[in-house]
Amino acid sequence: MPNTVELTVPPGHWARDTDHQTGPMVPLWASVWCESYTRGFAEAFARWGYLGDGLVAVPIGGWCYVGFRPLADPGLVPVRIARAAQAAADDEHLHAARDWAEVTGPGFERQLRRLATGAGPGRLEGAVRLVREVVRARFATTCGVQELVVEWVLQAGERLGWSPERALALAAGPPRVVAELRGVLQAVQACPALAARLDRGESPALDELRADPGVAAALAAHLDRRGDTLLQVDLAGPTLAERPEHLAGAVAAAWSPYRRPPADRSAEEALLDADLRAALERARIAHPQRDDGGDLLTRCLGLLRRAALEAGAQLGLPAPSDALLLTAEELVQAQRRGRVDPEPVELRRAAHGHAGAHPPPATVGDPPGPRPDPSGLPAPAARAMQRLGASVALMSGPPVPGVPAPDGPDLVAGVPASAGRYAGVVRVARTVEEAHALEPGEVLVCPVTAPAWNLAMGRAGALVCDVGGQLSHAAITARELGVPAVVGCRTATAELRTGDRVVVDGAAGSVRRA
Repeated sequence: MPNTVELTVPPGHWARDTDHQTGPMVPLWASVWCESYTRGFAEAFARWGYLGDGLVAVPIGGWCYVGFRPLADPGLVPVRIARAAQAAADDEHLHAARDWAEVTGPGFERQLRRLATGAGPGRLEGAVRLVREVVRARFATTCGVQELVVEWVLQAGERLGWSPERALALAAGPPRVVAELRGVLQAVQACPALAARLDRGESPALDELRADPGVAAALAAHLDRRGDTLLQVDLAGPTLAERPEHLAGAVAAAWSPYRRPPADRSAEEALLDADLRAALERARIAHPQRDDGGDLLTRCLGLLRRAALEAGAQLGLPAPSDALLLTAEELVQAQRRGRVDPEPVELRRAAHGHAGAHPPPATVGDPPGPRPDPSGLPAPAARAMQRLGASVALMSGPPVPGVPAPDGPDLVAGVPASAGRYAGVVRVARTVEEAHALEPGEVLVCPVTAPAWNLAMGRAGALVCDVGGQLSHAAITARELGVPAVVGCRTATAELRTGDRVVVDGAAGSVRRA
């Protein structure tokens, strides 16, 4: 049913943020996300010399939308051109990547750990500050860091004729799902009975895993470190600590990649000259940081959810989750006063439910304006703008040139994300909790993935996503796991049904019914 409520749309062109938001935003989420996202991108565009004022996030109809903000002051054009040249000359992109890996990221991890293990009313305020700062810092840094990955993709395409998927596969690291669960997997390996069951493709329940003392201790340590991970990028949804049964599926998903020997990339690397090899090594430093930042963010948001639920219980709200219907400032003030006005909570609960039942259009507002034209700019600025445009296409997917249109009812087309052909049975999952029903070898068809989907993706024979490009979380994880994947399909979850038999061609970007 279409949305029957008139939307208040700010001037400009706005696209729904399907990269980060899978549902309507509760007020607490909107209050910590939108302004920090906007500030982060404003800093990024100024720092890296892009010809624009950044990306802006706003709630429209209860959902998050993103728009491009053109450069308001034409007098800043030469300033940005000089900034792009200086960033290139000083190799700031590589310095930023190393700083995030060695200083900024670990610093945020320490703050998260202190708040997660602390107690008292200060946790809510600390979580609000931490989320806002992580959102700002992540987006202020990511654009520049990902330029290293995009530069490798561009050079591999220009000099070797490689597809983005092939270049990115060579830059990919080990499977994140294995790294996250390594302690648990090692404990399972030390239990021959459990290891044998997993080798046979079985998925022991959580209680069965906990029956072994060593595995139980490893699972408890994992939940202590990562229990605040949101199962969906949605404050209204549960965390891993709230649904620990999903850990059993995660172990089964990670088992095969854990047992598999590392991929041999030596033949591909032998094709590279010294300059291309240097570009590849720089890309490998930057490549994991997009998902590192996303993983950190989902855990920070999960901590905020936990602190908000604690506050909701202390305030005596009808349900602790009603605290999510307050903005951060309202909730902090209510916690300080020890009371909350129930009337706005009731109104917002109804509004949030309506927004979820009536999603607004994918785009609203004016037609999109032309992208900044880098032609005629000095070389460093032109290349920076080229990398920015390529980065947007690689992360967000279509509409981009080269994506085929479906040629009949038996084809879903998208972006080639991870090479290989696979025939199997479809499992449509619109949430990460639904994804845990995935049987080993099924084709996972979903709207979009986030770090918490790693708990299930290792069991998939292939992956098909409505949203995303070749630098999306789904594409990155599929390449790490070595499973064929097609992303940016737009309508896969609508056109395919659980039980359909399909052939996924990750190199061609197509999904055909078998």
